[in-house]
Amino acid sequence: MDGRDCGMSQRLSVSRVLLSVVAGCAITLPALIAAPGDEIDRVRFPDVSPQDMTWEPNTETYYVTTFIGGEILQLSPDFSFILSELTSPFDANEFLTGIAYDCINDTFWIAQPQLREIAEIYRPNPESENPNIQNGGPTGRRIQPDFLPVVNPASQPAPRGMAFDHNGDGGTGTLWIVESLGTVIYEVNLDGEIMRSFVHPDDPDCLLYTSPSPRDGLLS
Repeated sequence: MDGRDCGMSQRLSVSRVLLSVVAGCAITLPALIAAPGDEIDRVRFPDVSPQDMTWEPNTETYYVTTFIGGEILQLSPDFSFILSELTSPFDANEFLTGIAYDCINDTFWIAQPQLREIAEIYRPNPESENPNIQNGGPTGRRIQPDFLPVVNPASQPAPRGMAFDHNGDGGTGTLWIVESLGTVIYEVNLDGEIMRSFVHPDDPDCLLYTSPSPRDGLLS
């Protein structure tokens, strides 16, 4: 499948998730008719510190970042097996958090919380003539969004979970990023510019933002 077929990728992602839950976890039909918020089942990851995950439609597998090991793992659809490991675009043993598959450029975006940087790497493609693409190496693009200050003493913003929106920024794609200390959700273009942001509804510091921000879309 062409990695740039974003609409089809998203539709297959939903279907594949349901199929993998049924096949991999042996969920029965009554369990799938559970009420919203009910636990269906639990899956044990092969790593102790999974952080974020993304569906990759070309191989129909998941890619998961790990916090403690700083790894990028390719997992089977039922999460039972590690199929491969990608080299981190950051220094060895640096923590990793968010990951998002960019279906427009056929790449992954990886977040590093201390640096507050997000780096792009190629999706591994053994058929490519470029060794860097074959091995899922860095594309050279890194962004460092100007996240809002946080109220925690001596703390800095920490990007965590991410998702890619192929409709964002006029169709060039954007990243949705959850920043955990400020509990703010950002939409960021692929040049690192914050397009809009809003406070998560469950933010315990929600009174921090009591008036509209110059950044369009910030809500209190």
